[in-house]
Amino acid sequence: MSIPEMSETRHPWLADLVLAPEAELRALVGGYADIAPFGRDEPADAAVTLLFGLSADDPALLAFDTGCLALLETLRAAIVEADEAAFKQYLSSLYRLLAVIRRTEPERTVRALHTQHARWYRAVETLAVDRNLDPRREFWRLLALTQDAAPRTRQYLPLWLEICTDSGPNGRYNDTYLDIGLLGLRRLPLTADDDSNEEAACHGIARWAARQLPSRAVFEARWYEIEAAYPRASDYWPELVQDTIAAHPEPFPAAVWWRELADLPRLRQGEKQKPSDRKRAVQPPSPEGRQKILTDANLPLQHLAPRIDGLMQAHRRYADHTGDTHYIVRTACNIGMRLIKEPPPAERLARGKFAAALGREALRYAPHNAFAWALWREGLETAGSYAAAETIGWESVRRYPEDDQKRNQLAKLIGERLGRFGEAEHLLRDRFAQ
Repeated sequence: MSIPEMSETRHPWLADLVLAPEAELRALVGGYADIAPFGRDEPADAAVTLLFGLSADDPALLAFDTGCLALLETLRAAIVEADEAAFKQYLSSLYRLLAVIRRTEPERTVRALHTQHARWYRAVETLAVDRNLDPRREFWRLLALTQDAAPRTRQYLPLWLEICTDSGPNGRYNDTYLDIGLLGLRRLPLTADDDSNEEAACHGIARWAARQLPSRAVFEARWYEIEAAYPRASDYWPELVQDTIAAHPEPFPAAVWWRELADLPRLRQGEKQKPSDRKRAVQPPSPEGRQKILTDANLPLQHLAPRIDGLMQAHRRYADHTGDTHYIVRTACNIGMRLIKEPPPAERLARGKFAAALGREALRYAPHNAFAWALWREGLETAGSYAAAETIGWESVRRYPEDDQKRNQLAKLIGERLGRFGEAEHLLRDRFAQ
């Protein structure tokens, strides 16, 4: 992995965006925007790259938000009035626009989709052509990943349970919707009474299993997915599984298998090799791979790098398939920080560059993650790129003004690495004066 060059040059498309927000967003999702060298096939990836690093009050970022919301409204109205020839074209544009919004999360647009959820629900409810062109599914995936913007905490819990129930041959939605329902349940905002969402996820697969009657192999795959998402002691699950089954109004076949699986966790751990023809649900890589790399972090980087790249590639596949970015961000930050904790002198620069690249990788999926910003800065500092590290340090302070640790780290860098002790002192004193 290599760290991209720092650059002060703004892409010229950003200026066009400020002048004509809706028109440029239409061009972006339509594949004809002037955004070279970025390709036409993935407007969401291009948007993330073009907007990366812009401050919250940057005119281009504000214009992007305005353009997203305006184009959403235009497409919604156009779809209602479209003839058969234009309908699929508008639908394709809406699908790609929702993917762009999901990846970039423009604040005003996301807030509008949540505050006007009922209106947008009606607009997309019937907009599903096939498994590959399904704006309804993309809309719900977006809502699942941005639930913190909803006006009421956990307001979508009934929706996610309903989607789980109806995902399959005996429901209204195809089987890909179960990923959306479970993602929504896992990403529900936590309250004072909720320290995690495994109970909601268990009710989700119970309702799905009772309605859709999956085979044992398919049910097991979904259950393993939940276990992987919530690492718990072996004595935690039996009671929760029993309570979930008891809460269901009718017995269902999968309940028998579920009791067996919950009561025999050690046996399952010894059965890692599954038959090759058994179709498993898409799930994040096993946490054992990440833990083994953390344990072996003192090995030479040339031996660790291929293992890390392989693990990150598996996380990318999961994140891109489900929209759930938690695991790739956590893995990148954990491994990156461990690599530079006490780097061997001979590998200090190489490990710093590798860690900085991991920080950038995490930020591509979660641009507002404070740990990823910290990893990027510390990786640059470890690599000896002090000026670049200072730039990231100032941006982190701007983004997280209440985080004293970020201010302290920047002051240490400015003083110890760059020799500007007066400026470092002023930075710390300025915080005390606030």
